[in-house]
Amino acid sequence: VCSSDLKCMAAATETFPELVRELADGSVQPTPQDSSLRTYFGKDQKPPCAGTLDWDASAVRIEAFVRALTFGPYPNPVALPKISAPEGGVPPLVVRSAALVEWGRSEGHRPGMVVAATDTSMVVATGDGYLALSDFLDLAGEELSPTAAAERLGVTPGAVLGSVSDDLDAIAGETGKAEGFWTQRL
Repeated sequence: VCSSDLKCMAAATETFPELVRELADGSVQPTPQDSSLRTYFGKDQKPPCAGTLDWDASAVRIEAFVRALTFGPYPNPVALPKISAPEGGVPPLVVRSAALVEWGRSEGHRPGMVVAATDTSMVVATGDGYLALSDFLDLAGEELSPTAAAERLGVTPGAVLGSVSDDLDAIAGETGKAEGFWTQRL
């Protein structure tokens, strides 16, 4: 079960008796949605660059991005968060866990630079800090340790992971439109 599912279920369980009470005594105060604040994401709209992590973003933003795209045991129709090799040529890897590392600002380390790769995590510099990445999968679904992920991508500490590109973003946008068709066919 996803943590967001648990949070929603806990909030619903906690507030449901109050809602029933307000419905029974007629004191419910509906709150209209502010139309100017709403957003809409169509089924074909996907995250930028097919979910490839943007190392220039803040550590907090990347961590939230990974968490938002990690659905636990549920199918993910949106995109999987991915990291790629420095020079391409190697399929990207899915990363299902990112944790903030309290080392301060990433002074002296370029965004995307691998700082460490151990049995427990791959630490990568971001635009303003560091993330410990773990729980990797290859595109066939095979689980990889952080050291195995680093080996698969051909990176060691000091190497800079692949970055996002406008070309990839355009390709992902176009292929997303046909994804439903191909998913049913396969």
